Amino acid sequence: MDLYTYVPALIAFGGVVIGGTITGITNFIITKKSTQLRLVEKIFDKRIQAHEEVLKIPQALNTMINTYQVDDFNNIISYPFILNSLADYEIFKNVIYESTIKNMHWLDIELIRELNYLQDYIATLDLNIKELPESQYIKIGLIIKQDFIGLSMALNKQIEKFFEINIYSVNANPSKGHHKYPLQETMGRLNSTLLSKNKDFFATI
Repeated sequence: MDLYTYVPALIAFGGVVIGGTITGITNFIITKKSTQLRLVEKIFDKRIQAHEEVLKIPQALNTMINTYQVDDFNNIISYPFILNSLADYEIFKNVIYESTIKNMHWLDIELIRELNYLQDYIATLDLNIKELPESQYIKIGLIIKQDFIGLSMALNKQIEKFFEINIYSVNANPSKGHHKYPLQETMGRLNSTLLSKNKDFFATI
């Protein structure tokens, strides 16, 4: 039998092989893309959820209790809800710790540094009020109110940065890097707070 008799069959067979190979490669690429998209979607959801949970911290810092009095400039006098009682203060400290530890992997490094600075501030506050009776917490809250507002604004700034700029970043490890500000920067910020400036007064309460 002449070789040319087999040519159509060989061509047909080759077409099947090539077609099958192309189909297999195409299916592999589609499956890989689909898997990548599902992974990206999960990372996207995790990052949004983490920032929404951490958002509770600046909201708590910025929550004030009205004394229904005004100062010499006719501004309403209020104090941080966190310092309304020892129980409220302890609950807030737990919220900071749990939110930071649980969500750290999904947060941008700048936000983690602010959260760690907040913990340094709270640790300093602990040292100043640990010997004081709970009845004095409100008085201290009235004095350091602006510290809480400043802490809230710093955290909100980093959270807003995520939702406005970094939300579509799917970096699986956005928290990579040093998790705290340099010691000199941390101490400089702490020393400029009303808490540090009034520590001698707290000792006399």
